[in-house]
Amino acid sequence: MSEDRQKIIFPSEIYEYLVRKANSSVHETFITISFPIIEIKFLNARRKGSTKTVGWLFDELSKRLVAISKKYGIDVGHSSHRKYLMIDFTSGSNSSIIKLSGYHHIPIKSFGNILAIIVWSYILFILDKKPSEDEEAKELHKKYTDSFEEFKDYWNRMSRKKLPLTDDRLCYICGKPAFTYNQWIYKNKGSSEEVLTPVCKIHKNRLI
Repeated sequence: MSEDRQKIIFPSEIYEYLVRKANSSVHETFITISFPIIEIKFLNARRKGSTKTVGWLFDELSKRLVAISKKYGIDVGHSSHRKYLMIDFTSGSNSSIIKLSGYHHIPIKSFGNILAIIVWSYILFILDKKPSEDEEAKELHKKYTDSFEEFKDYWNRMSRKKLPLTDDRLCYICGKPAFTYNQWIYKNKGSSEEVLTPVCKIHKNRLI
């Protein structure tokens, strides 16, 4: 991976924060994150809905990863030369587990949307109710989606500096050709890290 590619990868702490928000929305730690893998565990002991929900989620995530890879020019799968985004599914007598490797290559907006569908699926799995059909399920899902919107609003208000593109890039908000970088500083627990977000003209004032 080129040095320039390294610079535009968002800090792991941002992904970890969103995973914590997803877990807290349902009051369970059903998603674990340890660079570079996310593990989503569906315990049968918690199940009221169908186990088919997990299979559906795996298929949906697989489709979304392919769409994201095309949208942002990210490789899916692995070969002897590269290994970026990968997804795996295992099922046993006590639980079903979906693992996603290479999450740090996914732009934050898409990552947050992926977590939204994961939370939606988990709610259906444990309650056997869709957020669109039940008030409790709706409130649980809304807790995550509201926190994600607040998260984006917070970071998009951060100060930034424009930098010229050094090569062809795609906008990390919409996937269209970018025309500049937004350079900003991620600060966390006394440390700081430079982040470069490639953006198009429409999204020139966005970071996430």
